[in-house]
Amino acid sequence: MGKSATAFIWLLAAPLLWALPAQADGLGSKLYFPADTGVCSTRAAAEVFCTESQLSLHQSYRASEYLVPTSHGVITEWRVASGPASPATESVQLRLRLLRGQDPVPGAATAFRQLPLAEPGIHRFASRLPIEWNNRLALDVAVRGNGSGVASAPIAHSAPSIGEVGEWIPPLADAPRLQPYRLPDTDLLVKAQVEWDIDGDGYGDASQDRCRYDPRRQGLCLKNSRAPQVEVRYAKRQSFLRNGIVKVKARSDELGSLWMVGSVETPSSQTAWIGIGSEEWVKPEKWMNLSLYLEPKARAAARKEFNDGGHPYISAEVGATDTSGNDAKRQRVVVRLPAG
Repeated sequence: MGKSATAFIWLLAAPLLWALPAQADGLGSKLYFPADTGVCSTRAAAEVFCTESQLSLHQSYRASEYLVPTSHGVITEWRVASGPASPATESVQLRLRLLRGQDPVPGAATAFRQLPLAEPGIHRFASRLPIEWNNRLALDVAVRGNGSGVASAPIAHSAPSIGEVGEWIPPLADAPRLQPYRLPDTDLLVKAQVEWDIDGDGYGDASQDRCRYDPRRQGLCLKNSRAPQVEVRYAKRQSFLRNGIVKVKARSDELGSLWMVGSVETPSSQTAWIGIGSEEWVKPEKWMNLSLYLEPKARAAARKEFNDGGHPYISAEVGATDTSGNDAKRQRVVVRLPAG
């Protein structure tokens, strides 16, 4: 929720935010505290395989506000903090993978990497792993013990009430899964750097893609100084109180992305409730459906305004960005409720 001025600033800033990392402070643990706890433990002279994922974590230990990303993007690097390994630990291998809830995302995993047991500290691994807004970080862990005691992966920190890690043995796979064994008071020391991927080509825009507007190339964008032209069609009266959606049709005369952002305005309270916009990659002159979605609180505020005799309305903008990064002149969209 914010004043109308806040909504206007958001509309101006939205495309500029695409140039920033999708999760500026990273995703997962802050890695501030030393690794003093092992996970995926075994006493056998053999190799054990596990999946580990942070189920909950105190806010002060998180790299960012949430344990899941707030938008889609690409993991371009992941880090693990390790401590001294036990004498019984011969080797530890790790790979980053993604879960949706507690279910594996098919194909969303990196290659296994060796954890350098003789070098405690923070270890960095480059990657190119697409991630969606509701995905959760996890580690597949392989620990080899020599049978002389407890072997484990020394990649966690323990403190009272900091959080809980889920551990699956055997590791998660596509087959039906068991419920995890829960490790209380544990911070799994893994962190991922997430970058935007505007064109959806699977390359992070900040460090991997030199043309973030064109999925056909990762080198320099084609030179083009002409801004695309946008045409918009829509019904000026729509029942957004009933279905929570405003729909428009738009097209651009160039290959690129079309997007829509906006808010529902409640004039009597001088308040704007930001909606959830949409973006689509389109070919030249192809009409595309774009939507603005209103969250329940926004609909409730608009409904109260209407019931009190007010006139809530939608204020939005539609724009386009071509494959060279040129922005079109934005088209303003105002939608009111049906008459009567």
